Amino acid sequence: AHDYLQAVELIEKISESTWLNGEYSKLTGWIRVLPEVLVHSRPWLCIWCAWCFTQTGPLQDASRWVEAAEQALASQLQDQSSDLSPNEQAIREEINIIRIVISSLVQDYDKTLQLALPMLEQPPRSNQLSSLIARCNALHGLSSSYYVAGEFSKAEQICQETAELAKDISFYLRYIHAIHKRSHAMRISGRLHQSFQMLQETLAFLHQQGKHEYFPVSDLYCRLSDLWYEWNNIEEAQRMVEESLKLNEGMEVPYFYLVGSYNALGRILIAKGGMEKAQDTLQKATNLIQKSSCWPQLIWENET
Repeated sequence: AHDYLQAVELIEKISESTWLNGEYSKLTGWIRVLPEVLVHSRPWLCIWCAWCFTQTGPLQDASRWVEAAEQALASQLQDQSSDLSPNEQAIREEINIIRIVISSLVQDYDKTLQLALPMLEQPPRSNQLSSLIARCNALHGLSSSYYVAGEFSKAEQICQETAELAKDISFYLRYIHAIHKRSHAMRISGRLHQSFQMLQETLAFLHQQGKHEYFPVSDLYCRLSDLWYEWNNIEEAQRMVEESLKLNEGMEVPYFYLVGSYNALGRILIAKGGMEKAQDTLQKATNLIQKSSCWPQLIWENET
């Protein structure tokens, strides 16, 4: 009906929940049909576009929307007092956090530390949910950088902090991500049974919370598949991958969730002697890696 201002206000109210549900193209689709001038005058719309592209790529688009958010904020601050309102402080914090996540995704270890550590040395801005979510996101970016840099002990420590905070505030996306990375670190250090117990307990908790079909849970099934594979139980490993793929079917999920599932399935098919099917499956993963941003661990698994 071309009532764009009301549309913007409605979209801003549900952007966070839409993003958390993994409905990235839906959110960016709504924003794309709005007048460009209006979108670029609303910092939060630009921020949520940036968050969507951190999940789907390309990361250059995420950076472009971060800059747009900064410009929109600067325009709002013209002719105003230099003191930032709580909303403006939240916008600046969100911009900084997205930069932390982007730098971790492009494996700029030094920049991630430079951005994340000063922020995390300070206590949360407040006990408001938005401030605690922001801290979880910053911890997520930091743990990813430690992991990629091979500092697995530090990565695991940050993941544990992230998981505890995210669980307390029911931020299930980052809770699952933290458990996922911890399970990787445990497996690398040979603590397979500890990893298995943690994954089982996490899945039981998520089932209690009604989150057992939440799309990031697919990663946890992939990690269980890894463990069964290490223990030479190929059938159970394949069953876990099938559970992972089942969660992704018919849903709009970031490419890297499917990459993890295809990598695990390809490895299983090789073990079962299905080389042609394995090659096709791993090629699907390769195509998705080339199409979007992807966690380095998944790229390494695909290449090896």
